[in-house]
Amino acid sequence: MNKLFDVVVYDAGSLNGEALLALLDERVFPVGSLYAIAENPEPDAVVSFQEQDVDVLKAEGFEFVDADLLILPAGCKASDELVSRATESGCLVIDGRPGSQAGPMMMPGINEDQLDSARDNKVVVVPSSPAALMLPVLKPLEEALGIDSVSVTVCQSVSDLGNDGINELRKQTIELLNGKPVSGGRMAFNLLPQVGELDSNGVSSQEQGIINELVEGLGSGDVRINPTCVRVPVFFGDSLSIQLELDRQADASAVRELLSGIQGVELTTEDDHPTVETVAGNDSIVVGRIRHQTAFAGQLALWLVADPVRRTAINTIDMAEILLKDFLK
Repeated sequence: MNKLFDVVVYDAGSLNGEALLALLDERVFPVGSLYAIAENPEPDAVVSFQEQDVDVLKAEGFEFVDADLLILPAGCKASDELVSRATESGCLVIDGRPGSQAGPMMMPGINEDQLDSARDNKVVVVPSSPAALMLPVLKPLEEALGIDSVSVTVCQSVSDLGNDGINELRKQTIELLNGKPVSGGRMAFNLLPQVGELDSNGVSSQEQGIINELVEGLGSGDVRINPTCVRVPVFFGDSLSIQLELDRQADASAVRELLSGIQGVELTTEDDHPTVETVAGNDSIVVGRIRHQTAFAGQLALWLVADPVRRTAINTIDMAEILLKDFLK
């Protein structure tokens, strides 16, 4: 891509926004002008990009007429009205808002057949739930072996709560280690079996997001999906214990062969069990403890760890490169 593009990043000062700016710089993305916008920016607020300070502008009233691309980071709460103003000005939108229905969900290497629909809508939704960590692994297994059901327990770090979550866990940890009481919901040295609001059936919004995004990404409404999300006292990195029922039986060695060589996925040796300590800030989705459940034909278990902040930023910039190359020439 030789052409330069004017890029707008919403909520650029957030944890996910900062990760996007860092990756734009690392990838030498062809940015002409970069604009940072927020709903209610602090006076004199700035973000750093390419070793320069960029003023954070108020989203309300921002003119998109000269912008090529608006990026909404994972977890942000931008309004539909903002998205409409951007698309009406001819700007392409990559939307990481949880549960967004503004356009087709797309993920590089998973369902790029949705490009035509994205072209029509000028909005692409990037999966922002832990489903985005699972799809690069589950998609090739679905294509080769067929998946009847997915049961997953997600040990979810506080990073999806942004800087507020990081700071709160740090504060609580210090308080408890110094023998002081913690006010409010306790995250430090604790497990919380609810991430997001619960519906009338007791399913959390995060769990429903996983179901929706896995169904769409796998391209099969027949797959039964049962997620449980647990908040754990970890700053960065999610750990997922995944149980699969396959249509066709395969042992662990065959599964390892299927997953070897997939971009962005790293397999550990059989005696090396990956932990979030090794993936915080890294690009890879790391898979280990792959094992065939011998007592149950067709069942497979695996352990997966990844940094969701970094991985969501990678998916977003990968998608931007594909879209800009294909139809913003």
